Amino acid sequence: MTATVPPPPLLFDQQDTSDIPFVGALLDSMETAACLIDTDERIIGWNRCYEAFFPEHEGQLKRGWSYIDNMRNYFRANAEITDAKLFEETVEAGVARHRNMRDPSLFQKRNGRWLNSRIYWFADGSCLKTWQDVTRQHNRTATDLFMEGTDRGVVLFDANGNFEKANRVMGDIFPRAVDLFHPGTTYLDHLRAYAETTLAPHEAETVARLINRPFPIRTPVARPLQLRRLDGGWLELRERVLFDGSLQTLWLDITTAKALEKSNADLDRLVHELREARQTAEAASAAKSAFLATMSHEIRTPMNGVLGMLGLLRTVPLPAEALDYAETAHQSATALLAIIDDVLDITKLEAGRITLEPLPFRPSELLRSIVALFAPRVAERGVTLRLQTDASLELVYQSDPTRLRQILVNLVGNAVKFTPSGEITICGYTEPAADPAATPDLARLVLEVRDTGIGIPLEQQALIFDRFTQSDQSITRRFGGTGLGLAISRELAQLMGGYISLASAPGEGSTFTVSLPVPKIDAAALEALTNSRKPAPASTLDRPLSILLAEDNEINQRVVIALLRKAGHQVYCVASGRDALEALPEHAFDLVLMDIHMPEMDGLQATRLIRASGKPWARIPIIALTADALDESRQTHLAAGMNDTLAKPIDRDKLLQTLQRWGGKPEAPAAQGADAKPEPARPRFDQARFAELVDTIGRDALPDLIDSVIAAVTERVTDIALHRHAADVRDLHAPAHQLISLFGNFALTRLHDLSRRLASACLAGNRLEVAQLIGELEAQTAADLPLLSEAAQAVTA
Repeated sequence: MTATVPPPPLLFDQQDTSDIPFVGALLDSMETAACLIDTDERIIGWNRCYEAFFPEHEGQLKRGWSYIDNMRNYFRANAEITDAKLFEETVEAGVARHRNMRDPSLFQKRNGRWLNSRIYWFADGSCLKTWQDVTRQHNRTATDLFMEGTDRGVVLFDANGNFEKANRVMGDIFPRAVDLFHPGTTYLDHLRAYAETTLAPHEAETVARLINRPFPIRTPVARPLQLRRLDGGWLELRERVLFDGSLQTLWLDITTAKALEKSNADLDRLVHELREARQTAEAASAAKSAFLATMSHEIRTPMNGVLGMLGLLRTVPLPAEALDYAETAHQSATALLAIIDDVLDITKLEAGRITLEPLPFRPSELLRSIVALFAPRVAERGVTLRLQTDASLELVYQSDPTRLRQILVNLVGNAVKFTPSGEITICGYTEPAADPAATPDLARLVLEVRDTGIGIPLEQQALIFDRFTQSDQSITRRFGGTGLGLAISRELAQLMGGYISLASAPGEGSTFTVSLPVPKIDAAALEALTNSRKPAPASTLDRPLSILLAEDNEINQRVVIALLRKAGHQVYCVASGRDALEALPEHAFDLVLMDIHMPEMDGLQATRLIRASGKPWARIPIIALTADALDESRQTHLAAGMNDTLAKPIDRDKLLQTLQRWGGKPEAPAAQGADAKPEPARPRFDQARFAELVDTIGRDALPDLIDSVIAAVTERVTDIALHRHAADVRDLHAPAHQLISLFGNFALTRLHDLSRRLASACLAGNRLEVAQLIGELEAQTAADLPLLSEAAQAVTA
């Protein structure tokens, strides 16, 4: 038709002014209604079938009538809509469907007639719209096919509420009301029967509201109505009023959907509870870490005085009896310090903060040093200590010898404790790896500690590796101990990729076996590794040092002063960070020993002020003195501008080594001084780091992960800001510490650095600095967090 018929305006121009255009006359012989519409959406022609199909237009049809007004007239006659706004919206929707129509469209008029509409568009934008009467086919097939093909129960009532037909599903939903599915019943009869036979009693009020509506029903239920059944299930009711006023009701069993909805709600609640539990656990873990740090400080401070004074006492001439007393007291204090270290090790293992340091070592040398350590104690008890090794232990392997030594000291120490007589044997050898061909340079180091002691019953062997547990409470009373040594040893062995096993029997002794994978190191690799790990040559002290000691504890002052003066150094002592700031301009000091916890001004704040002063002493080496032995505390000290850390109790040899290292270096790592060159500004976003992240997790998983990160960051930053005035800013250390990894892992470089400074300030309890950093964190997060979204969008685009 588009190829043979000229444009409609030309056809129209050939006709006279009669009300029936020529193009309509061509279609009068068809049983299809037709209407020709120009590019301005005005009617320019129609046929007689159009007048028959749409009698509501009688008296209004004329050439040039706006088709939009035509549609408005149609809806006014066929849709009973009293609300003016809703009526206009309905007309607008109909016009939009007309303008976008490309496929046939089926609809029903108010008189019950079903029409199938189609539009033929011409190249100039005009169109021919047709309607075909399909009432007979639709009433017989479409309705029945819908009713029997759906999973809903469907019942059709006429405009007066009289039953017409129902599908088979209704019999499944309402089996006790099937006798109503026949002519002569009404919708009200059905509702009453449903309420009496199937619905729960508390739904009676809802059913009553449905029954009290007048017929014909003009306004069906606005939204799906959910009703509870007697058996606890659920039904959903929908109502549809057709153009002829008849009512179609649709029922659906939604019991499974409601159960799934409840399961989802329960799951959401469980996730929420687990999130709260995790946050509570994290807070408890942070509180425990803070408590242990405080405990470490509080215990180590007096222990520093005890061990220091006892060490000094052993260096002066004493009667034999007094020297024995001093030696015994020193051993007891050392044992107490070992218990403190065990508790801190367990805490670090729980938090995953222990990191291994692989180094080359010879197992034979390690075992000989342990035998030398325990030989005097074993000899006093009359117990024989043997060492059995093969030639393979003379080779060099790579592992963490410090942690391996800790394991063996625990095992041999237990063997000595529980072997009153007999012998203890330390046996070492190596075995090939599980797959020697695949890993020729990997061996398995096996170390056994055998004793002829009291042994352990089989039923108690599984308990001895638990924390704070020994096989028998009487053992604790008889031999002492915390029960932490074996727990720490097992977890360290697992961290190193190995295990510890036990074979024992009461009265026959015990054998503990440590098995670890260890790479072999050949001569060339050993030389290269040794050269890479050689420390920078230390400065040689050719003169006594002038040292500023900032320490508030009088006993610690006496210990450190005595140690330093015995080594020939001059010491000037102050009791606070503020006093240290005042003392620096008065003397030419070579080095500062700075306690962390002091009144008025702590060591961290004093160090920051020294580094930022721009004075000649801004680059002086500053060594932290602290009783807090946690690893993150050392990082805090270094971040504040300190050069090194000495843990209390102060060990004389470590103190002198530290002086040797820094005494000839009047320079500091911090760049806050006026004379120091500022470090180049780091980029706000690390593109290379983000590319690695994308390669690791994949592009498909990236959007969800980024959304989760942004939500987590926003939540933590908001939480920190809300609690900036907390009574103790140390409480903010945990959320600030979590931000460090979040920002660092997701390439937000400046935010990573800022959160690290904030975590350090929180841990140090510096309220003023914390308040300032929180403000910076909020502003920087608002500025930089969008960079992450932009990068993710660029990758996934």
